[in-house]
Amino acid sequence: MNTLTMTTEDVLNYTAEHNLTVELLDNTEPAMEGLYQFTCSTGFSTFEMRMTEDQAKYAAVLFCRLTQEHNVDFGSAERLAMAYVSTYKVMQDDIKQEVTEEATKEGLA
Repeated sequence: MNTLTMTTEDVLNYTAEHNLTVELLDNTEPAMEGLYQFTCSTGFSTFEMRMTEDQAKYAAVLFCRLTQEHNVDFGSAERLAMAYVSTYKVMQDDIKQEVTEEATKEGLA
């Protein structure tokens, strides 16, 4: 499994295998709405940007893999994960992902 091109199945399998939980931050402040938190073997963290649930799952797995497999520090891993999911479409079916990758190669996406 490539760190930056994980399929939906890769993300869901990693989440299950590593007891990773991703959920909306339980907060009533309007400024905090839409923020996700996650818990994994390295601890607990909150992403400081609004994202979809799929983006949050992908970002959490990416964060964990960066810190555990590539020894990236927590702050950098969090920023990289947030930047990646805000730049690229993630958690797509394989066919849609192939089309997106092809368009990216051609400079269309």
